[in-house]
Amino acid sequence: MKKQKIGLSAFNWILSILGILLLSCIIILPPVFREFMNPEVVEEPPQEEVITATTTCQKENLVGTNYTDSEILSFTHQNQKLQEYTRTIHRTFTDSLIYQEQKLIYSEYVTAFSMINGYEYSATPSDDTFSMRIQEKYDLTTFKPTTIVIPGDENPTAISASYELNSDISTIKKNLIATGYTCSDNETE
Repeated sequence: MKKQKIGLSAFNWILSILGILLLSCIIILPPVFREFMNPEVVEEPPQEEVITATTTCQKENLVGTNYTDSEILSFTHQNQKLQEYTRTIHRTFTDSLIYQEQKLIYSEYVTAFSMINGYEYSATPSDDTFSMRIQEKYDLTTFKPTTIVIPGDENPTAISASYELNSDISTIKKNLIATGYTCSDNETE
């Protein structure tokens, strides 16, 4: 009988070692790569708490040519930076004929101003008291000053906000109080 070789040939040894190395790479390398490929975890700074509040300022008895106004300004701000404001005027006319003329003009304004982005305009008449409630709301995050032509008018009408986005509410409030307005704050968070 011939003597049989027991064991692996050199070629089989090399294949076995390469197989073990390949399996080791598949098992060991992914976690190692994950460790080295991920940058160190950087802690984000704590986000500043957003405080939303409303400041309301009003002034009574603003006398015009043929009317008397009461004006209310309502400012919505985040962290003392202005985001939007609403101006509401309660206008009482001294003459019913002037009131009727103005009522028609204000209704044309409502239609013309309705297509301005970031600007809402409304005028609500009260025939009993010859008064008009005029409200302008400016969303300063989307509003851009513009000029439009109102039907029946020859000259274009410029629409712009009295205040700018992110204006400091403390400064606005201080200026309004200096001109005779009374102001109050309401934190809504």
